[in-house]
Amino acid sequence: MNAKKISTSLWVGYAAFLLFWVFRLWGQMPALMDTLEYVFPEKWFNVESFQKGLIPLWNPYIACGTPHVANFQSAAFYPFFWIWNLTGLTNWIFVMVFAHALLAAVGFYFWMRSFKLDKGLAVLCAITFSGSAYLTYLWGFPTHLASLAWIPWIFWMTRELLDRSTLGKWLILAAFWSLQILAGYPIFTFYAMVFWLVFLRAQLKFEGKFWKFLGAWGFALMLTACQWLPFVDLLGYMHRESWGANLYNLKWSEYLTLLAPDALGIPGSAGYKGDYPNYIFGNFYLGLVPLFLLVWSFREQKGKLNFWQKSVLFWFLFPLGSNFLLWGVFPVSLWDKLEVSKASFLFVFCAITALGFYLNQPSPKNLKKNWTQKFAWVFVALWLLDLILVPFRIVHPVPDPYQNREIKVMAGRIKLMAGEGRLVSLRGEEQIYSSSVTDANGSFQQTAERLTQNTNVVWGIQSAEGHLTTVVDGFQNLSKYLREGFPYDGRVLDAAGVNTVLTPKPLPAFKYRTIEQDAGLYLVHNAGAMPKAWPTEKQKFFGSRAESFGALLNPKTFLEDETDFDLQPDGQITSLAPGSYYENPVGGSPCEFQFALPANTSRYFVLDQCFAPGWHAWVDGKPAPILRAEGLWMAVALSASGSHEVAFQYSPLSFRLGLFMTLIALVCVITIFSKTFTTETRRHRERH
Repeated sequence: MNAKKISTSLWVGYAAFLLFWVFRLWGQMPALMDTLEYVFPEKWFNVESFQKGLIPLWNPYIACGTPHVANFQSAAFYPFFWIWNLTGLTNWIFVMVFAHALLAAVGFYFWMRSFKLDKGLAVLCAITFSGSAYLTYLWGFPTHLASLAWIPWIFWMTRELLDRSTLGKWLILAAFWSLQILAGYPIFTFYAMVFWLVFLRAQLKFEGKFWKFLGAWGFALMLTACQWLPFVDLLGYMHRESWGANLYNLKWSEYLTLLAPDALGIPGSAGYKGDYPNYIFGNFYLGLVPLFLLVWSFREQKGKLNFWQKSVLFWFLFPLGSNFLLWGVFPVSLWDKLEVSKASFLFVFCAITALGFYLNQPSPKNLKKNWTQKFAWVFVALWLLDLILVPFRIVHPVPDPYQNREIKVMAGRIKLMAGEGRLVSLRGEEQIYSSSVTDANGSFQQTAERLTQNTNVVWGIQSAEGHLTTVVDGFQNLSKYLREGFPYDGRVLDAAGVNTVLTPKPLPAFKYRTIEQDAGLYLVHNAGAMPKAWPTEKQKFFGSRAESFGALLNPKTFLEDETDFDLQPDGQITSLAPGSYYENPVGGSPCEFQFALPANTSRYFVLDQCFAPGWHAWVDGKPAPILRAEGLWMAVALSASGSHEVAFQYSPLSFRLGLFMTLIALVCVITIFSKTFTTETRRHRERH
């Protein structure tokens, strides 16, 4: 069988394999809690917003409102995810996942072929990259997988430009970088960019062409500014959730995954031996045959390692961070900020590239002997069989609870009860994850039934809580309060507009009224919840946000008449500057609120959306500064008695500036293509 037939057979087989898993996951989800609680609801909000003709700048459903486009993984402007606007997200989320798995394989194939690797071996390496345990785990994380899928395409086009430079290729490179950035996982972009520059430095030193590559990357930044600039803006006032010290530093035990993808157990189960957040980033399994060949290639080099083998060693040890003795000279805080375990995808990329280099060496003469050829075929068969078995070992499908009719009915009932108010869903720590694969279905079902964390987004129910990769400064106060446990007798939930509580325990009867009880779950109504916005007359000033928020712990706090404000260190009230260059907003968007206040003597008006830069307010058509109230929410001062019109709008400068930069870059691309097309058409006419 010739190389062309071998490569064609491998491609057909791999496409059929992915299609099998499309049907295997139809109506189901991988048993990964983050897919249920974070990934699916976040993408659902994107689709819901775009279908309404809105840009998802602000998500009002979680955390008393939070920036969405600026969020770590929103991928709101990634064009391939826009297909969900036509198909819907249910089931089709995994069609898009497998499309990107195939995209990653095709990109890696071209990357391998750029080194003149035999077609059959190039396909084998491509399938190994796409079918590695690392990328297989990402089936539950479309943003992560899409981010990685474009990296081999970037390196392939870089190789093409190193061989022959044309304007079209420079634009294609910029397009690949743009898609990688828009796919929405910045930490992957950061490490891919760092290694890409190292690769260029090894190839070009600092020659003129090196700066052209930087120019192409800069142009990609221009094209994608509408997404990354708001994220950079958010970094200025957010905090990462506190998961514990050295979270994203691998432990040596996690390298056992080199020998088996499930060596540490099932993520989320009671017996899992690794850190749960690292179960994706710390899985190095490529297959036993590729691992054997990779190790053998180091033996044959006899100390003279090439660029890719050196890279394999570096990216193998780098994810250990502070757990590696030699890295101890750097402060632990640096490793924590770098989230080094998330760079382990570069080990996978470099390892398979190094393996391709080794396999590309001239075959020794005795390889032509019949027995050696047969042995090679057995090796390849074992290699492919191993790759096929990887998903069966680490992907455990469970029924999609978002398609469960009973949960839909229950969510509809709670949405009707909550109305414009908010929900808080309480649960015990023992109910967070399944204890084994066999009861993962029950765990998913229970999590969805209780509308925990972000799951409420899918049902259109607003919540005071939320699970975010990046958290707006102040949201932690509410999270800590909810983790402290019962009896929740302060006025925190009232100020957050929480009128509905789902809880495994009854709440104090003097304040909360149980509506119904079913299967150990209480549905509770809070009659003291404040409306979405309210006027107040009195004010009190506290020295810090924590003190202002802490005042709400007192059940006797009278929110209806008094507002607590935070003071900055200089004694001034914490506020956001008014946006004097806006007109009054028009309602109908989660980013816009308008209120008509009847005649009264109130001095302040409080809106229960999270205090965040990018909000602007008007009182009677005039710009007004926004004050931080109760440690978390927003308020404006009412200048005089009488009726008032108050308007709020979320329109961050970072997004508007980023959108302007993106549009300028698009105009440049269109102009270049237009001139190129015109020139080529004229030349064609002159020839004929």
